[in-house]
Amino acid sequence: MLKLILKNLWARRWRNGWLFAELIVVSAITWSVIDPVVVDTWVQSLPMGYDSDRMCMVSVAKYPAEAPLYRAENDSTVKEDFLRLSDVIRQMPDVAYATPLPTGMYLHSHNQRGITLMSDTTRKVMGYLMPFIQGTDYFETFGIRPSDGQSLSEATGKAQGSNQLIITEGARSLLFEDGNINRPLTCVAWRDTTEAQVAGVVADMKYFKFWRPTPVFFKPIPAPEETTTIMLRLKDGISVDGFIDWFYENQLASLGSGNLYVSGIQSFDKYIDDYTESMATQYHLNITLAMFFMLSLCLGVIGAFWLQTKTRKGDLGVMKAYGASKGNIMSMLIGEGWVLTTVAWIVGCFIYWNYARMEELYTEIFWSSFYPSPSWLDSFSLHFTITSLVLYVVMILVVLAGIYIPARNISRILPSEALRDE
Repeated sequence: MLKLILKNLWARRWRNGWLFAELIVVSAITWSVIDPVVVDTWVQSLPMGYDSDRMCMVSVAKYPAEAPLYRAENDSTVKEDFLRLSDVIRQMPDVAYATPLPTGMYLHSHNQRGITLMSDTTRKVMGYLMPFIQGTDYFETFGIRPSDGQSLSEATGKAQGSNQLIITEGARSLLFEDGNINRPLTCVAWRDTTEAQVAGVVADMKYFKFWRPTPVFFKPIPAPEETTTIMLRLKDGISVDGFIDWFYENQLASLGSGNLYVSGIQSFDKYIDDYTESMATQYHLNITLAMFFMLSLCLGVIGAFWLQTKTRKGDLGVMKAYGASKGNIMSMLIGEGWVLTTVAWIVGCFIYWNYARMEELYTEIFWSSFYPSPSWLDSFSLHFTITSLVLYVVMILVVLAGIYIPARNISRILPSEALRDE
């Protein structure tokens, strides 16, 4: 059958030539269109590493000096008032956990602080430093997952001092090749260099929803003098929207301590969506452009192969007159389309490969212990191969759709009818 397919393609080389050229152009252009969608969709499919469901952010503000409820003597008790306010929220019947957060220093926050950890001169990793207040339900509130089958308390409970860190799995694999975390680390943050010890390991997580998992380092700190946010997690079965409505109606106006008062509440998921709105817009734009392009591609390529297949009605009638079965005809036509598409895909990908190399659109990224965590995206060769395979599947499906339907109809007619116009 393959020999017959190749003979037919060569015999009709002038008619197939423009189809072949069209497929080459399509494969080269489509690669650049579907690649952002493939990459972003894969990144979005990765787990967040923590559970943002049933989480709310309570905003806390301080009365200005000119406010009627301001009391100067309460300025000295701001830290105690904030912890007291956190306890009040934690005791609410629908709340499972609540924790005060250092100002602006939490996942998806605006104030990212980078830090580099080194286990020796050759093994290092850069990630984000996340301070948390000692003695709070920080990890339970965020729903952060432990590593290595440990319970969350086992993975995080040993971090008590300022020189201890809880790191993510990706950071551990980069820093400790043998898995032994009982070695001191050197921490470099800005120009400060300190020593630290790993007290526990938690699952990899995304700092941002549209980013790949990034090394994150959690550091215990004493309660700060001032902060602006309390994070809470609701109990199972409690509606976030319902709780927020109840909170506004029954708690917002009266909830406060000293010079502090609660100024608002929102779901953590909404905060994430608002913060990553521009990233989400770009992702949806890429999908829309890809869908529009694929629709145009499908209509053009399917129509071309549909017309090309129907023009062979007489040839197929001759084959049926000489005893060719419906299956033989279908196999031959589909095989011709498969061979033509495969060769065009190889040529088109080769053209795009050289173009991308010359223009340095993608570079071979050898993992150097910097964020994000390593993946197939860091190798141009692997990245190119995976996206090219996705492109190949798309092209095969489109071409076969343009061949199968007319070929099925032609293979069913009688030889005399197929030869009537010959």
